[in-house]
Amino acid sequence: MSQEKNRRGISTRGKIRLGVVAVFLLGVVAYFVLTFINDTTSHMSLSALDDNLRAGRVTYATFSHDGETAEITLKGDPHTHIVTFPERATDRVYDQFRAALIDFDTEGRPVSSIAKDIAGWVFGLIALLLVAAGIKALREQASKHRIEFWEVERPDTTFDDVHGLPDEIAQGKEIVDRYKNPGNYERFGLPRPSGALFYGPPGTGKTLLARAIAGEAGLPVYLVAGSELMNAYIGRSAEKVRELYKAARSHPGGAIVVIDEGEAIGGRRNANATGADKEHNAALTQLLIELDGFDRNDTVLTIMITNMPDALDRALLRPGRLDIQVEFGAPNVDGRHETLRFYTKDKPLAGDVDLVALAKQTMGSTGADIEQLVEEAALVASRAGAAAISHGHFCEALVTVQEGPQRTGVVVSEEDKKVTAYHEGGHMLAALLQKEMPDPVRVTIVPRGGSGGHTRVAVDEDQVYLHRKQALARLVWSMAGRAAEKIHCGADNFTSGASDDLEKATELARTMICQLGMGTYNSSISLKTWHQSPYASEVERQVEELLDNAEAEAIDLLLRYRPALEAVVAQLLEHETVEGVERLHQFAEADPLTGAELDRVREQYQAVIDSVQRTPARGALVPAG
Repeated sequence: MSQEKNRRGISTRGKIRLGVVAVFLLGVVAYFVLTFINDTTSHMSLSALDDNLRAGRVTYATFSHDGETAEITLKGDPHTHIVTFPERATDRVYDQFRAALIDFDTEGRPVSSIAKDIAGWVFGLIALLLVAAGIKALREQASKHRIEFWEVERPDTTFDDVHGLPDEIAQGKEIVDRYKNPGNYERFGLPRPSGALFYGPPGTGKTLLARAIAGEAGLPVYLVAGSELMNAYIGRSAEKVRELYKAARSHPGGAIVVIDEGEAIGGRRNANATGADKEHNAALTQLLIELDGFDRNDTVLTIMITNMPDALDRALLRPGRLDIQVEFGAPNVDGRHETLRFYTKDKPLAGDVDLVALAKQTMGSTGADIEQLVEEAALVASRAGAAAISHGHFCEALVTVQEGPQRTGVVVSEEDKKVTAYHEGGHMLAALLQKEMPDPVRVTIVPRGGSGGHTRVAVDEDQVYLHRKQALARLVWSMAGRAAEKIHCGADNFTSGASDDLEKATELARTMICQLGMGTYNSSISLKTWHQSPYASEVERQVEELLDNAEAEAIDLLLRYRPALEAVVAQLLEHETVEGVERLHQFAEADPLTGAELDRVREQYQAVIDSVQRTPARGALVPAG
């Protein structure tokens, strides 16, 4: 591009700029020349002036119009001498000059002074013009660079590259068809789509599908982050939005603008905004104008991507703007199987690898999670020097992805190992012995990530609804680790190992009460903003009751299956890791304690039983006060 400009020569605008610079430089030179050439003055004291008057050497004097200074010319001296009076010149001073028969003037000004003043004004004017021209040039150049900054891509991604998202792909295909074949929809009064909102958790394929839409439509893509459109200077954010869409509309066949992390620019406006909020409001307003404007046949398609759709301004979602909304989520078991096949197609797999079983063990995993799992399994196989990725490599990779890397440098004492074995053994039995819980598939006391051990359960199929008994069983499962610690260490000597369990159990219990109507009370009130409601103290009391009931249930369960708990602990201390559904199910074959034997165990651990109290279901939820 620069070579073509050089061949064309300097443009007219460039010549004007060079002319302005040349005039400015000439003005500077003229000013300093006049200043130095004519600056032949020197200062004279009052006593020296008096001596020169008496000696008759003064030939001419020019008083300033304010009477504070005078320029004195002496015989045989080419220089002009300036005298400053402490006060304004009085008639007595003028009488002295008249008595000495010296001509003087009180109004005239020397030509050199006038020339310098003119030069100063010319210099100042030229400087202002140059500054204005420079600012304009810088803004134009910055605008040009900003337009060029928006990276234009022409992706070759297609819908065949998107896996595990059948519903989302179908909606993407419809967007492309509406864009490429508007006539099929115009007869129903449907214009070309102006925008779409892709929302969902991170790693679910939102950006990938946006690129596939662009690739299928054969359009260039401007991929920007919402924060890139924001600026600290007033007015610059809205200008950036205008420049982005100006660049997008410069393509005759249309273009796609993908705004990632759209909540940065599309968040709700503040009516009392100041400072940065006011700038955000201006940028969002400009984006709203660009999205619909007055041209219903605009060829620019905007796709906004966000993880927080609730934070967006409602004006973005009205018809004619981001009216196509596509929700992304974790793929189901079939989608995970398809994604696993895609990411393993170019990798050597051993014969014992079962991708269907692996898909069942990765419930809740997104496409990005599955890609990470496959890459981690390949790394495990590479470190082991294996010729292919085996089932064991995938199991190790799954553990690493879900639980974190093994902390080989951590030295764990025998007592801490035993406490961890009881803790994880409690979790494992609570999952194994409750029919509402999925089967445990792996339990370990090997430190990984931030935990000392981990119990993983499998889900055979994806669930749409959560039943109340399942939610209560999950609470028992979460509290079983703390319950097992109390059985081993004593009612008042448990450890901090249950901190993560308590956090998750508290969150689940609060969700049950405030959103699902599954608390200990017979209440169906939805309290998403419970902490700001008059029910706040009652909600906290219900959470405590749910957790106490769950812990009491876990203690009772583990005391009834005390022999099975001891067997699990012994296996964990010997092998550190026990996995496999069939192997773990062997611990459930032990008969529970009953009768006098159970009474004796309960009496032995009465302090543990008394450490928590069950709370029976009560009446409706009542506000405080």
